[in-house]
Amino acid sequence: MREMTGLLNGLLLSIPMWSLIVLAVHFLF
Repeated sequence: MREMTGLLNGLLLSIPMWSLIVLAVHFLF
């Protein structure tokens, strides 16, 4: 269970970073 929650937390923390990168790419191009 703790391993699953750790993976979920990692995904939740990584999603905002990817969204910011995608938004930056859309604004640049």
